[in-house]
Amino acid sequence: MEMAIGFHDSSFFLLTPRKPSSSSSSSSYPSLNKHRFALSLSSSPIITSSLKFRPKRNATRCRSPVKCSVSQAAETTTEKKCRLLRRRDIRNIAIIAHVDHGKTTLIDSMLKQAKVFRDNQFVQERVMDSNDLECERGITMLNKNTSITFKDTKINIIDTPSHSAFGGEVERILNMVEGVLLVVDSVDGLMPQTIFILKKALEFGLAFVVVVNKIDRPCARPAYVVNSTLELFSELNATDEQCDFQAIYASGIQGKAGLSPDNLGEDLGPLFEAVIRCIPGPRIDKDVPQEPQAFSLSSISSLEQTLLSNDWPQFLKVSIESRDFMLGQAVHAYLLKSHSEYNTFQANNLVNLYAKFRRLDDSQRVFDDMLVRNTITWTSLMKGYLDDGNAESVFRIACEMHRMEEKFNEHTCLVILQGCNSSEDGILGGQIHGFIIKSGFEDNVFVGTSLISMYSRTGYFSDAEKVFNSLGCKDVRCLNFMILEYSKAGYWEKAFKVFVYLISSGFEPNDYTFPNIISVCNDNVGVKGGKQLHGLAVKYGFVRQISVGNAIVTMYGNHGMVEEAMIMFSAMSERNLISWTALISSYARSGQGRKAISCFVELLGLGIFCDSICLATVIDGCSECTSFEFGLQLHGFAIKIGHVSDVSVGTALTDLYAKCGNLKHARMVFDGLPHKNIASLNAILVGYMETNADDEEDAMILFTQQRLAGMKPDMVTFSRLLSLSANHTCLVRGSSLHAYTFKTGFEADPIVGNALITMYAKCGSIEGAYQMFKGMSGRNLVSWNAMLSAYALHGQSKTALLLFEEMKREGCAPDDITILAVLQACSYSGLWEDGIRLFNEIEPNYGVKPILEHFACMVDLLGRGGHMSEAMNFIKNSPFPDSPLLWRSLVSVSKLSGDLNFRMLASKHLLNLEPEEAGSYILISNIYAGEGMLDEAAKVRTTMNDLKLSKEAGCSWIQIDNKVHRFVASDKDHRQIRDIYVKLDLLTDEMTLKFDDDDDRTAHHYLVLGPV
Repeated sequence: MEMAIGFHDSSFFLLTPRKPSSSSSSSSYPSLNKHRFALSLSSSPIITSSLKFRPKRNATRCRSPVKCSVSQAAETTTEKKCRLLRRRDIRNIAIIAHVDHGKTTLIDSMLKQAKVFRDNQFVQERVMDSNDLECERGITMLNKNTSITFKDTKINIIDTPSHSAFGGEVERILNMVEGVLLVVDSVDGLMPQTIFILKKALEFGLAFVVVVNKIDRPCARPAYVVNSTLELFSELNATDEQCDFQAIYASGIQGKAGLSPDNLGEDLGPLFEAVIRCIPGPRIDKDVPQEPQAFSLSSISSLEQTLLSNDWPQFLKVSIESRDFMLGQAVHAYLLKSHSEYNTFQANNLVNLYAKFRRLDDSQRVFDDMLVRNTITWTSLMKGYLDDGNAESVFRIACEMHRMEEKFNEHTCLVILQGCNSSEDGILGGQIHGFIIKSGFEDNVFVGTSLISMYSRTGYFSDAEKVFNSLGCKDVRCLNFMILEYSKAGYWEKAFKVFVYLISSGFEPNDYTFPNIISVCNDNVGVKGGKQLHGLAVKYGFVRQISVGNAIVTMYGNHGMVEEAMIMFSAMSERNLISWTALISSYARSGQGRKAISCFVELLGLGIFCDSICLATVIDGCSECTSFEFGLQLHGFAIKIGHVSDVSVGTALTDLYAKCGNLKHARMVFDGLPHKNIASLNAILVGYMETNADDEEDAMILFTQQRLAGMKPDMVTFSRLLSLSANHTCLVRGSSLHAYTFKTGFEADPIVGNALITMYAKCGSIEGAYQMFKGMSGRNLVSWNAMLSAYALHGQSKTALLLFEEMKREGCAPDDITILAVLQACSYSGLWEDGIRLFNEIEPNYGVKPILEHFACMVDLLGRGGHMSEAMNFIKNSPFPDSPLLWRSLVSVSKLSGDLNFRMLASKHLLNLEPEEAGSYILISNIYAGEGMLDEAAKVRTTMNDLKLSKEAGCSWIQIDNKVHRFVASDKDHRQIRDIYVKLDLLTDEMTLKFDDDDDRTAHHYLVLGPV
């Protein structure tokens, strides 16, 4: 007789006696085919996977496992009907659902409402959660089980694999239950991945309850889903009773269900009641003597004990594969009862069992109790610690194993190599490599691949390359791995050589080949190579693989080819969260933040649950378009779904608020992160840069705190700190940072070196900038541009032109920024002839197409040279005749002209181009004030106020005792403001005495600057 039992203190508790089958179904576990125990712990939410035990002689079954319907099951003899009793207090059901249709959330709500979990209880692993591979393929592979009690009825629920490869397992599970809970999405309906198991369930004659889940989605279409489900039932030859299924409409996340989509109850009560009402209980044979409610292993028949004795290793295997820890414990209990002590084979299996379930204390306890150990014993224990992330224990056990003179085999070496992750571990890895050579394992391709991986992880890439080249026999896995490692190390040419070798040597590419090689094209190879690989993936038929499609979308997105990325995305027959994230990233990288946001909204509309990576990506898109409002909504969404404490999401939010100029919010998010990394620190530094905050010292204090906490700065950190010092012209602090970069070795980095040049230039030390530039060993185009801009800023135009010639002699081709820096140098010093000559040579000599800023600089150059008419004609003949930037440049230099009409004409044209720009009104007001037309200037200011236009106040700052003091017009916030105003009044009176009261210049300065 079959029965569901649970293990507790070396005894079992009877849950549901069941009748054994008269005929066995095909199974992937032949030795378990005819015998089963359905194991569960009555007080636990987890039910173990079911196994078959030999039936008792007089036991019968109520149905055949295949090609059986409800009507056929009812055709039993009168004698048989009299003998069978229906258990009313138990329901055994299988759950069928696509991994994205809310099965896990629904079961969680059922467990909470059944008081198995508290509402606020944290569970380490959700009962019906899907693993990564299941999510990738949209199918269930492993059995997950639970038990719920509702109104004195125990509902046992078992998950079902949904792929034809698990046919034997499917039949084994369906043979345990009397009904099915079919969960379908309120928008998508039934998915193709669930049809196989659905067909099997219909053939078994099981009763159905259909749950239309996620009914709260805005685009839900419950009528369509129910009708399409009914049509599919008909196509699969369901019986009339099965087609007359009960439909329940539910929202798993809200924990509500109802018989109508428009009238949900307050809880999942309608769902529980439908299961109890529509799914029959199991039948038992009243003539078969029932086992007592609690019995020990000694009461099991000798036949069953013989089965356990012969097949217990298979039981442990099933326990591990189905993640059924209770079953493993039951077998362990049997071994304890039936043997005075373990033999080595039995103990090895138990060590492995507990190690696989991360019960390392139990695994270690079995290990310590063993009298005789072998290589498998030690290796199994080490593998358990390795899977738990405890590499130190792996090395400790390996040393003890060596001390005990136990023999290492290939598997032992593989485990130790997998534990080597740091450069210090590489030394031990090298010793293991020596042992491998000594033992003759070096030709094993698995050992060779593990050695390559170990050397790559520990930073000894040249040794990894040597191992790869020395391998006499390589397989696709090894070649794929080397392609990936070359890609990570930046050796894209070598990665392509390995790929070409793989193709030309007759190896068949697999699912990992194309994603690995396409990832090389993201940063190192032009898009041309990526397109060729795309074509090759089409040729080999791998473009249909979702991982390959994701890699292609990512490749196009990284190259800014958003349209091609969208075409590839649209052509994919299957998409997962990675696909959507790749497309969102493509939009965000190309500056199309609005489209990234729209794509994310569409993703949520499809009911796909976003992870932290996807959420961080769309937040980055908001940063690019500085969408503060939507960023706030995403912040709230992150809090709601529990991702706000994730470091990637927190960093993205910090960056968003920083770029939107909200330093307060950025700092709040940063301080709230439980775990910070260098990217988080770099993001908050952007906030200090973007807001031009007075408290630059706070940024330095924050940097010091994080550094003392163990955070190691990178080149981006130093670059941003130096930019802060440059913005506040704080030379002392900038010099201190320079010393720290020298100490940490970052001074030689081109990014840091360029930031140092700019810092010295903005802080007034042109000599320091030049010394930094001169000492750089790896000067690049940015370095030359930084030094040219420094000379232009300091008015050393001749030196800038000489440096420009030197740059060309060294073979460094200029870009648009280079040309702009040289033009500015010519403009500031009045070298208008040199500037005109350079402008005319931009495109023919340097291949650089002039940009708007070049034209604005030329307008300034001509104006400073007194050629106002030529400057105006230059604007009118340029590609940007209506650009406010060009006209603003003309108005700015027109004060050098004595022609008031010209100045007013240019100013009015500027106002027509940008009537709501405060800066234009300020320029015109200054022109009137400079001409002594104070009433006209006041009218312009009045118009500006009427339009509610404001201009960011200009500021000035001074540095006293290494602290920067910043002031704006009408500033009253400084703690010494009273003393400052007294001193300013004295200076104002003194200056007034030196000028005539009627001097226009005095009036002009007073009006423009305002009372200070």
